[in-house]
Amino acid sequence: MPAPTWIPALPLADLPVGEARVVRHGDDRIAIFRPAEGELFACDNRCPHEGYPLARGSVRECVVTCPWHNYKFDLRDGRALIGDEQVRIFPIRLRDATVEVDVAAPDPAELRARHLASLAAGVFDNTIGQIARELVRLLELDMTPLELTIEAARLDARHAEYGTTHATATAIDALTFTRQRPGPEAALPLIQGFSVAAESNQRLPVRAVAAAIDPGDDPIAAGARVRAAIEEERLADAEALLRGALARGWGAAIVEGWIFRACADHFLGFGHPLIYAVKLLELLDAAGWEHADALLPALFARIVAATREELVPEEARFREIVAAAAPELAAWYAACARPEAPAIDRDALIAALLDGPRDAWVDALREALAAGVRLESVVDALVIAASERLLRFDAAIDGDPSVQEGWLDVTHRLTFASALRGALARWRDPGVLNLLFQAAHFIRAAAPLDLPPARRPARADADGGADVRGEPVDLEAQGAAIIAAIDRHDGPAAVAAAERLLAADHPAPGPGFAALEALLERLALDDRAIRPIFAAHWIKLCVAACAESRALPPGPARRLPLLACVRFFAGPIQERSLRATVHEAIRFVVEGKVPKTMT
Repeated sequence: MPAPTWIPALPLADLPVGEARVVRHGDDRIAIFRPAEGELFACDNRCPHEGYPLARGSVRECVVTCPWHNYKFDLRDGRALIGDEQVRIFPIRLRDATVEVDVAAPDPAELRARHLASLAAGVFDNTIGQIARELVRLLELDMTPLELTIEAARLDARHAEYGTTHATATAIDALTFTRQRPGPEAALPLIQGFSVAAESNQRLPVRAVAAAIDPGDDPIAAGARVRAAIEEERLADAEALLRGALARGWGAAIVEGWIFRACADHFLGFGHPLIYAVKLLELLDAAGWEHADALLPALFARIVAATREELVPEEARFREIVAAAAPELAAWYAACARPEAPAIDRDALIAALLDGPRDAWVDALREALAAGVRLESVVDALVIAASERLLRFDAAIDGDPSVQEGWLDVTHRLTFASALRGALARWRDPGVLNLLFQAAHFIRAAAPLDLPPARRPARADADGGADVRGEPVDLEAQGAAIIAAIDRHDGPAAVAAAERLLAADHPAPGPGFAALEALLERLALDDRAIRPIFAAHWIKLCVAACAESRALPPGPARRLPLLACVRFFAGPIQERSLRATVHEAIRFVVEGKVPKTMT
């Protein structure tokens, strides 16, 4: 406890019974109340809700009421009786007919604990203003954006009914945006993950997590037990073994393999578990594996709860493809892992994925792996194909209430391919080839969502058309043109303006790339998407597109992820789905028909 710092506030004679006065001390504005003879109270004059002066409020039985929103605070301890955040109380005493208050700064550790609890309460109740204020207060207490991102992931893991959600992924992605926003300005990107958590986990109880059990001394045997538990959907057993392994000090070198193996065994939940896994593991790299026990059991819960997409009856052909490849994986991986492994014939695989017959991509991928191509080059091809698929998306589908797919579905092709790059860098195992097959199939399956050939944009990585490389580009004017096109939902014009911005940066990324990345980041945080789940996809796609444009090898194709992001931002995205939901309800309840999908 800090030592008291008593200061004279005012003579008691200047404070009649039933009235209040405000005194200043540095940045503090202190409301002093004398509701009855022998009673004195002091609190921060600013209501913690929106800052209105509490000195203008009424006091009854030690409770002050803010007249603006009727919030009520106990003047003895600051508790909010009606409202959200606690008000600061100042110790007060009467000495020689002078009212004195203790203005000693509160213990920062106590303040941090109190504001973290209030932040968690704001997420639980989905009170966004409270979340925003507490984030700013915690940043002002020198809590780092990384620490607050861990807190967002912890809250998601604690309450998400079926494990890790978009809230964790959004929080981790938005952390990258805090680099250019010092101090309290970091609250804007940070609130994104908390907002998603507040919507998706509002008032959910704490999810039960199995107690740790000792996995034994053999990590390989323990991994087999974990794999069997996940396969049989015995979440408690899988969680218990994971927690026991973490308690033993088994870290990334062991546990990552368990996670990636689970993702490779099945194409899980539209790709979400792999995307979440890569982001969480990167977060643990930055923040420390001491947080793993709080975060990774929820990831296991998501993995176990996820649909195993290849087991859907309509995916029988993909099951056959995976089964046929299984005996070859070890030999293919050994050949592809050679230091001298060549790059894949990128154009051939991309063409097969985008426009080839149904199984053309299978032959192209199998032949490439059998030839021992460099796996990173395969990921390059998948990223480019996924970007092109997003550029081709028929926006009319998004507004068709009879079709389940929309813009958000198509973005997952690119974000999954980007996550695959992260998995490949972390998991050196033949099983990673299963993830390549999953990504390729996922991209190919979206072909029915393409625009008709006559309406498709020209390949953005082609060199046809006017060559503007080397010509001066007004970055500010071109950025304004992109925003104007996005504002009027003119995808082709937005993409064309973005191509013009990037054209001067050849062959390596330069000022145009940096300008477009900054523009996309700003748009992702600019409240253009309203519902948190849509904002999450804006952020997730922006981060993946920027990362992939930097990861792709030199050449015009590296523009594609950024252009795909521009096209998505310019799309007339339908955020409310009530019309489609009622349409599906009528078809199901009255006509007995399942929802229509095109993929």
